[in-house]
Amino acid sequence: MTERVWITWEVQQRNRTMSQKVGARLFEVTSARGRLLRYPYQVWCTLQILRRERPAVLFVQHPSIVLSMLAISTRRYFRISRLIMDAHNAGIYPLEGRIEPLNSLARLIFRRTDITIVTNAVLAGYVTDNGGNPVIVPDPLPDFGVEKCAVSAVPNSPLKAVFICTWGADEPWEEVIEAATGLEGLVNIYITGKYIAAVANRNLPKNIILTGFLHDEAYIDLLRSADFIIVLTKRENCLNCGAYEAVSLCKPLVLSDTSALRGYFSAGAVHAENNARSIAAALGQMADSLNEYSAQVAQLRQHLEEDWGRYLLALERKIRLEEGA
Repeated sequence: MTERVWITWEVQQRNRTMSQKVGARLFEVTSARGRLLRYPYQVWCTLQILRRERPAVLFVQHPSIVLSMLAISTRRYFRISRLIMDAHNAGIYPLEGRIEPLNSLARLIFRRTDITIVTNAVLAGYVTDNGGNPVIVPDPLPDFGVEKCAVSAVPNSPLKAVFICTWGADEPWEEVIEAATGLEGLVNIYITGKYIAAVANRNLPKNIILTGFLHDEAYIDLLRSADFIIVLTKRENCLNCGAYEAVSLCKPLVLSDTSALRGYFSAGAVHAENNARSIAAALGQMADSLNEYSAQVAQLRQHLEEDWGRYLLALERKIRLEEGA
């Protein structure tokens, strides 16, 4: 029997760092199959893990809704004492909240799990209002082995920015491409992620470089080589994983101008509205004051590392409280 197990159906840095912090054995159940074949395969693999490990405490990433419902429906059979859901924004508001039956299912999942982990107070309030039991735990900073922050810009050369992107509907990638048009010679922007053919066929500005999908080592190496990192979202209450990665690597940020991002990443960042003009202005501001923002992000990293322990303590207290209920 394994005391704690963490199961996810995708590869994401938060799962790796969070599972390590809470002392849970991590299982990443992934597949390149299409949905009709992928889901049965992932369900079967997950059931085998639960049968073999018999965890007392099970953490699952939400989404997937299918994974969460599987855990809820089998917890009694596998005698899982505590079921804890790590809820990302896409799990709190499935498909951006556009489909009410999915919203209703998400609310049901809140009520059927013992603890729902969220990243900020707004999401915690939503879970509470819908019968759940939330605890706030922002991402721990991943450990990329960076001990000292330093400015990496090459004098008299365009700055290198990396836009961490999945080409999702919540990311203003078209606005970033438009913003780059007037910044040739000042900033080269490398956009990560598997892009669609329609993007590659566009007449892109010369300072936009599409990297395509990168495996972990190549992805981190690209972030290491950047002068600063761009992470943008149209979601109001989202703390992007890429922002934590940037801070861990001591890279200043251009972030969307939301209250959640302003509140947590309060230094070392320029915040922009999700339109081309504002993004271009933010990129110019970062280029003009790179040294200043680099110094700030070093201080921010130290603060977040020191502060994260209290979130972990709150989670552990809630787990113990639920165990005693």
